[in-house]
Amino acid sequence: MHLPADPILQERERTNVILRISFAAPLILAALLLWPVSPAAAQTSQQPEWKSFNGPQFGQLPTGTPSWVYYEEGQRYFDQGQFGQALVSFRRAIELQPEKTFPEAELGIGLVYEHEGESALAITHLSTAISQRKLFYIPQDYYSALYALAEIDSRAKDYRGYENALVSIVEEDRQFSDPTLAVSRPAYRRTLENDGLDKLVLLYRLPDDFSLVAHMDLGIFYVRTGNYSDAADHLMFSTLKIISTAITGVLEIDPNYQFTTMVDLLDRVAASRSVESYIQDRKLFENLYYLAAALYGQNFVDRASDIWELVASRPDAGTWASRASSRLRHPALEPLLNTGN
Repeated sequence: MHLPADPILQERERTNVILRISFAAPLILAALLLWPVSPAAAQTSQQPEWKSFNGPQFGQLPTGTPSWVYYEEGQRYFDQGQFGQALVSFRRAIELQPEKTFPEAELGIGLVYEHEGESALAITHLSTAISQRKLFYIPQDYYSALYALAEIDSRAKDYRGYENALVSIVEEDRQFSDPTLAVSRPAYRRTLENDGLDKLVLLYRLPDDFSLVAHMDLGIFYVRTGNYSDAADHLMFSTLKIISTAITGVLEIDPNYQFTTMVDLLDRVAASRSVESYIQDRKLFENLYYLAAALYGQNFVDRASDIWELVASRPDAGTWASRASSRLRHPALEPLLNTGN
C-alpha cells in the first residue's frame, strides 16, 4: 500500500489491504462463533431452530438468525467477490444490533465500497468503524480500518490523510511511542549510524505486530517527501521487526544459532522455505533499500552503501537488488513526490 507515484509499488497497493483481511479472516470467524447473544436471542424456545451456517444458506437465513451470522454471510460473499450480496448482509448485521452499531460490519461495508470505487462512501463507513473502536470484538480489526483508509487516501493522493492514518497506527506501537519505552529509539539510531546494521541486529529485537506495515509505508512516504530522519526511524523499526522474527524462525530450526552478520542470517533463511517466504511476504529487501535511502539522505553514505551492497548481493531480492545496484553505481536521493506543499 504505497503511493501511486512509484509504479513498482502499485501492485502492492492494490492487494495489501485484502491480504490483511484474508489473513485475519480465520481469527475473526473463530472469535465471532463465541459472540454473546442478546437475552432475547438466548430464549431458543421462542426462536426457530437453525443449523450452523453454510454456503447453501446464502440469502435464506431464517427469522431470528443472530446478527453475527449475517456478518459471517457477508464475509463469505465478500471473499467470493459477490459484493452486492455482501453489502446486504453487512447492513442486515448492523440493523439487528440493538444500538445499530457493529464496527466489523461497518468495516465490511467500507471495503465493499472501496472495491467498487465509491471512495466517499467507503471513507464514511470506515470512519464509522474507527469511531466505534471500543466495540470491535477483535481489537486489531481497528487497524484494518485505518489501513483501508490509508489505502484510499494514497490512491486519491490525499497525502495528509494518508500520513495521518498511518501515524494513528504507529502511535499504538508502545515500543515506538510510549515515552517509557521510546527512550531506547535514539540508542537504536546511534548504533545503526555509528556501527551499522549488523550491530543493530546483534543488540536489539522487536516483535512483528500490527504496526510493521505502517512503519514501512510511513518510512517510504517520508523518504519520498525528504523527511529522512523520521523515515530512518520508521524503517529501522519495520526492518528490525522483520529480522527479529526471521531470527526466531532460524532458531526453531537450529536452537544453537547465534546472530553474527546479516549475510550469514540471510544464507540460513534461504535454506528454510517457511522463513524465506516470511521475509518475502514482509518485504524485507524493500525495507532495507529504503532504509539505506533514508540514511543516504542524512549523509550517512557509508552506512547506506553497506545496506545497498547487502541487498544487491542477494539473488532473492529481485527488483530491489537491481535498484540497489543502480544506487551503488549512481548514488542519488530518491525522487520526491509532488505533494502540492
